[in-house]
Amino acid sequence: MTKNEVNIVKNSVLDSTEAYVEARLSVLDFVRTQIGVVQGEPVKGTDRKYRHVVKCNATSNTSGITYNNVLSVGNIPFPKNSVVFLIAPNAQFSNQFILGKLDDTPCNISAGSIRLGGNNENDAPIYLSGTQLSDGSYGHIASFKIMPTRLYFADGAAISYVQPTQFRISQFVSGYRVSMMMDGSNARIAINTEADPDGGLIVSKAQGWYDNGEFYNPLLNDYTWVKPDAIESKTNIGTYTVGASAFKFLAQSQNYGLERLRISLNSDGTTITFRDITNNTSASLNMS
Repeated sequence: MTKNEVNIVKNSVLDSTEAYVEARLSVLDFVRTQIGVVQGEPVKGTDRKYRHVVKCNATSNTSGITYNNVLSVGNIPFPKNSVVFLIAPNAQFSNQFILGKLDDTPCNISAGSIRLGGNNENDAPIYLSGTQLSDGSYGHIASFKIMPTRLYFADGAAISYVQPTQFRISQFVSGYRVSMMMDGSNARIAINTEADPDGGLIVSKAQGWYDNGEFYNPLLNDYTWVKPDAIESKTNIGTYTVGASAFKFLAQSQNYGLERLRISLNSDGTTITFRDITNNTSASLNMS
């Protein structure tokens, strides 16, 4: 064989070998991986999937390759400048997806946020942020904002909050205010029932609530009702109120020694006896 014929055979063998290897590789099951950087914030489509723009293989001398509409495992939105790890099944880069993030992920509270339900952070039932938001909170649970030292709820003039040593529940409706506060630091519970005739502290046997969440009316059973100006009690023997006059009498009894005075009525109801138990003296009044 001539040298030219030898070269032809050699090149044919190399070409056929290369073609065979490429054909086999094209049908093999394997994945290609690469690392990229998210460009801009992810966009949520009508199918509720987050789509990212990711740039890979960028260097100081090359602009790299940009991939659009890249999905992520778990439909996690990865913020701008996130360094992400991508996988392309069967080396099909048009079907590649983000497997995860190489730095702190959005589900790490120190680096991102968690949203449960809703379409955005405002209408989500639960939204937790790793950084402080513009309103000073770190997200919310239902209508309660998560402030640095308390759970806080505000609806117009009504304010409720819970913190380590205090809580406050307020209601402002129809021109009156009701507010209950527990102050653990000063060991006290205060109730403000300004302009509300039904306000106060009620201890009742009618404890609980209906299926719609409203409380039972506590006045439908035996109760003791502490009002700003009186104490009212209902039992099986009737309903009685201890008001300002009764408190005045008790105060005078204590201040002027009336605690020593005992008053008794004889069996037929005709004689009232007043006795000073300290001096053991008595006086009687005949009612007949």
